Amino acid sequence: MLTAVEVLDEAHRLENELQSDKLLESDALLTTEDENCDAETEVCTRLSQTRRRMWYELSNKHIAKELVDAKRRGLDVKICLGKSMLYAAADALQEHVGADVEVRVAEVGRKLHVNVALLDEVVMLNMSAFEKNIEDIVFFRSLEVARVYTNIFAAVG
Repeated sequence: MLTAVEVLDEAHRLENELQSDKLLESDALLTTEDENCDAETEVCTRLSQTRRRMWYELSNKHIAKELVDAKRRGLDVKICLGKSMLYAAADALQEHVGADVEVRVAEVGRKLHVNVALLDEVVMLNMSAFEKNIEDIVFFRSLEVARVYTNIFAAVG
């Protein structure tokens, strides 16, 4: 298993790599600057099509429903969040815990700032909140990036 420092170094390396020309090889790039883009709907659609694994950092109410539905379909569903988000996510967390979704909380003194989801072998990078901000969402397939974020999620808690 990688150390926390190794995981962070790898995450920074991959983030820099994604900002390079390799981003053009992605499956899809969505942005709310495009008036035809509904980022929340696109994410919920991708979640509903996931068949095996759905690991998500945090959720709004629509995404919370998709995560619970996925757990009921038998998927491996995990939620990871920072301790500072427990209060803000209380309503969604009650629903997740009631559906037996595994919820992991970052250790005391650690901040979790990973806007990423693992949907089977597809990685989703989300750049901000859905409601008001300009939204950039990237979906891409990369076994290496999926492995790194699997280790990051595993290190939480």
